[in-house]
Amino acid sequence: MRVKNNRGAAALEAAIGVTLFLFVSLLLFHALHFHAVKTVVYEAAAEAAEYAAELAYLEEVAEDALSGEKKDGRSPSLVGSGVLLGAAEMKLLSSLDETELVDHYVVGGKAGILLLGSEFPDENGDILLRVTYTIEIDTPMLPALTWVMQEEIHQKPYLGHDEDGEGGDEDDEDEYVYVTDNREVYHIRRNCTHLTLKIRPGTKQEALAAGYHSCEYCGKDAGNAVLICPEGEAYHSKSSCRGLRRTVHRVKKSEVAGLPPCSRCGR
Repeated sequence: MRVKNNRGAAALEAAIGVTLFLFVSLLLFHALHFHAVKTVVYEAAAEAAEYAAELAYLEEVAEDALSGEKKDGRSPSLVGSGVLLGAAEMKLLSSLDETELVDHYVVGGKAGILLLGSEFPDENGDILLRVTYTIEIDTPMLPALTWVMQEEIHQKPYLGHDEDGEGGDEDDEDEYVYVTDNREVYHIRRNCTHLTLKIRPGTKQEALAAGYHSCEYCGKDAGNAVLICPEGEAYHSKSSCRGLRRTVHRVKKSEVAGLPPCSRCGR
């Protein structure tokens, strides 16, 4: 009887072990796709912001031509804001890669990616694209998990070249580059992987031992399982935390004189 009981216990342990292994593997599979969706949407939004910047300049040129006057400002007018928003939405949807992945994980599919709260222009005269969507992961044995994702992308409108030498750059050949708020390096490509935050799961003990502190926005809700960003200084409890967002600015290369190029895309 003892042998039979041992065999039964071993079989039960094996079944539980296999089930847990498959469950963890499934969670890891969905986690990788979760971050893939974030990257795909962010890069498409960046393309949309750049496209809106080009249209903002064309709109001003058209208004100048119709009025016969050259305006001092180059920010989109209120009338053009709705046009820019619609154009940005269409450009975002057309720029989405891995559309099957987006349709599977984003609630509402591509139609669930919204630009609510976007500003054309914002208080600084820039184009501000606010992207909101919800990711849902449906895993067996657990209720559906949902996260509301929010991204912000700031983009300077194109100013063009002023033939009179006023309001334009002295060198119209000056190329555009991309920088983050900390301005440690400049990037040649907007889709450089160094501009995408790398987030990995970990434990609070591991984060504290590595010198990370609690995020001021979501750290109070953190349990033992946390999210760690190697580029940051804090650990997080929510992937949608505002502290895990990275703002990328498109500027003239002459505006970041002295900054070294990115080691990956600036070669």
